[in-house]
Amino acid sequence: MRVKKSVMKILNLELADILFAVTLALIIFLVLLPFTFRGVDMVDDGVMFKPALDLMNGKMLFRDTFTQYGPLYILLDSLILRLLGPYLISLKLWTAFIYSLNGTLLYFISRKFTSKVLSLIFTLLWLCLSPVFNSNFYIWPNVVATFFITIAFFVFIYRTTTIPDLKTTFFIGILFALSTLSKQPFFIFFFIFSVFYLLLFFFRKINIKYLIYALISLWTGLILIGLILLIWLIANGALHDFFLQEIRIGYIWGRILGKDYTIVPYFYNPFLYIWVIVPLLYVFILIKSIWILHKSNNNTSAITMLGISLLGIATCLQYYPYPINETSHLYWALTPIFTYSCYLLYQYFFIPLYLELKTRKPLQFRTILYALMVVLLIISTSAEISNRIENGTGRLKTLNTLVIGPPVLQHIYTSKQDATYYHDIYTRIKLYLEDHPSKTFVIYASSASMYTTFTDKSVNILSFYADFSGFTSGVYPYSTALDNYVKVNKPLILTEVKNKSRLPGYYILHAWPKYNYILLGIDN
Repeated sequence: MRVKKSVMKILNLELADILFAVTLALIIFLVLLPFTFRGVDMVDDGVMFKPALDLMNGKMLFRDTFTQYGPLYILLDSLILRLLGPYLISLKLWTAFIYSLNGTLLYFISRKFTSKVLSLIFTLLWLCLSPVFNSNFYIWPNVVATFFITIAFFVFIYRTTTIPDLKTTFFIGILFALSTLSKQPFFIFFFIFSVFYLLLFFFRKINIKYLIYALISLWTGLILIGLILLIWLIANGALHDFFLQEIRIGYIWGRILGKDYTIVPYFYNPFLYIWVIVPLLYVFILIKSIWILHKSNNNTSAITMLGISLLGIATCLQYYPYPINETSHLYWALTPIFTYSCYLLYQYFFIPLYLELKTRKPLQFRTILYALMVVLLIISTSAEISNRIENGTGRLKTLNTLVIGPPVLQHIYTSKQDATYYHDIYTRIKLYLEDHPSKTFVIYASSASMYTTFTDKSVNILSFYADFSGFTSGVYPYSTALDNYVKVNKPLILTEVKNKSRLPGYYILHAWPKYNYILLGIDN
């Protein structure tokens, strides 16, 4: 009881706030729940689900199974599979749960500055803009990694009145480390937040001693967790593969997606998107806070705004290297700062606009500018939300057939045609392997790794379970190793139609022309 009261006192919260937030989290989860059961992405869902399933079955990450994402995320996923069962729906429900926790934190973040009603509106607006309504319910690591950043933003806002104390800095560093180990690009937060303390030192708000202590506190969490990871990798003989997959392939992945790391973003109707307005807002806050710190020695609120602006800019850097019309990634980039951004827009634009109009004087240029900004925000958000409502209701109506077949797809609903296809391909794989107990199963020249979870006789080649040669060529000789494995072991093969000529001696067991896949068997 004392612990609960002390937490509420530190955060300046009332019991009603706590109960309201818990109710909100439940509402968010229930709204998302129908979408967790809808649809399967055989590529994206597979590359998240397969390594987690492998870990659950005793394989070692990196050494035995591939991932270019952070190890913590895969470890958490494997734990969820142990708790809820080895099914895709387990990870989708886990993702929905993290969504609900994010929503609770976002409510509290805006509640620090504004009313319950506005905080609720801002949080529901965030939920309505979620990409799950107009695309597959992805189990991306962005969700978990962003959750740790949202906690860090929450802690900074609630625990910082002037300069963060060293304990707060250390805790934020731990959260940055957990986020980085979920997805590598979040490492940028360490550098951006280090700039925060360097600027405080530059403006003589802290001395050199405090600067050194603060930077040590910030980076210690990463070093400690990194050492634990390093020991685990060395003990299991996975350090070399960790470097290849997380660092080298991660770099190649970003280079290809980012067109050789060009700094030119791929804007698509940028002036109609909240996704562009919010990053510009934090640049404005950064410039304003630096200006105030330059002019004033006693303005403590400018220090907090400086930290907030840098955290906001850091999370917006997740935009890169994706185009601005790929809102699934942009959504998670803005999630930690979403409700606070709504509050800032409300304070900077809506309130001044209201006060200007209330005087009933001739409109000034500034008022016209505010009005234009309000109109653009309404257009952008309403268009995005209406699109999601339309697509979301459409998905609920069309994805209404329960998949009966692969155990890993239990409780998943798809279109009737897809459900029949998954059942058919699973059944044919199962029957062939039962008739040929010495055979294994591989996917040949395809990245649709979810198929490898249809049978426990699926094998990984050089830790790979599918073909990612577009990103991994020159790092792993995967294609050569797979060719050699096929020649020696003669496994059952699922491949795309265009690749059948590369497999002499095999015959077509069955073809699915609509899906561009064929199942190939061999007698010897």
